[in-house]
Amino acid sequence: MTMQTMHPAVLLGAYGWEQSRMPADEFELRMKAAHDLMDANDWRALFVYGDAVEHRALGFLTNFIPRLRWAIAMLPRDATPRILLSVGQRDVPYMGAMTWIEDVHTGWTWDASFDPWFDEFCTREDGTVKIGLLGKDLMRREFLTALENSTAGRIEFERGDEIFAPLLSKKRPREMALISDAWRIVEAAADAMAQSWQGGSDAMHSAIEAERRARGLAAHDVRVLFSTDGGRTLVPFYGITEGRGDPMVAYIAVKYLGLWAESFVTIGDGAQQAKARAGAALGAMIAAAKPGVPVSEIADIALGHLAGSAAHPMIGANFGHAIGLSMTEAPEFTIDNSASLQSGNCYTLRFGISDEAVGCALVSAMVHITADGTQIIGRIA
Repeated sequence: MTMQTMHPAVLLGAYGWEQSRMPADEFELRMKAAHDLMDANDWRALFVYGDAVEHRALGFLTNFIPRLRWAIAMLPRDATPRILLSVGQRDVPYMGAMTWIEDVHTGWTWDASFDPWFDEFCTREDGTVKIGLLGKDLMRREFLTALENSTAGRIEFERGDEIFAPLLSKKRPREMALISDAWRIVEAAADAMAQSWQGGSDAMHSAIEAERRARGLAAHDVRVLFSTDGGRTLVPFYGITEGRGDPMVAYIAVKYLGLWAESFVTIGDGAQQAKARAGAALGAMIAAAKPGVPVSEIADIALGHLAGSAAHPMIGANFGHAIGLSMTEAPEFTIDNSASLQSGNCYTLRFGISDEAVGCALVSAMVHITADGTQIIGRIA
């Protein structure tokens, strides 16, 4: 179950290329890995599409994160890389500051948009040239049609998302440092929420304080859900929402420099039994998380700790997922998923209980699976 939050209409935060945290040699290494995959699949180039909502592969390879609409990176094996944007011309200079790619531009006629670029690296004498395509399912229909019409039979696009998935999932040391920074922002936001709620504020204003704290720490994107009914349901901001409820249950997700962190929090003195059971379940899940362990085994442990109570409807029978360049990545921790935990990947483990007798609670932790076991990135008690 993908977490259903509201994508903000305006993205904030500093979106420049932070070369002190993610220097050029990091992207050289990523592109070297991409070139190896291109060579293995006989792709002359790689097209990578992303939009303001989902830009996992685009951000990984180029550091470019669309703040509005969409963008596509055209990464040939042996020619000049480019990024095309769907923005006004005046926005191009500062958007170009986000990426190592120098050729960033916008403005073209749809019916012949890609013809000149195709001419640079393939001729009709080449026959059909294969290009890997990432993000096809995200593309708007008119964009995909223009792309296909420009090929004039010279290009064969092959989906590359599954091929690139392992490269995007395994976290390098610099990525883990940014995920840890994102977690610290989540933790600070949760602390601000708790202080506000414990000081007497209602749930909505406490959630606003959480987002305010995260924005003040330069988060690029913040998603918050909160409860006003003791944790039975969680809602996004959609107007004035009154009520406190005890406990106050919430979900906080933060994106920082392209990487996500998230947490469920349960605040207050209510539902102590539910919180204790949720904490014990989460501890058992963390203890079992090792390289090669099936995610179904983690889900089975969680189900065992429900002990006749219902799983919280916010997560149902999905007790975790991978996280990093996207807020929710595969695999999801369900009883019928055959995937296993992979060394180098980052995961969220979560547990929720909803019971009329003991109350409601949601808890989670973020872990990094290493060759030696499990590193806990963060867990809010």
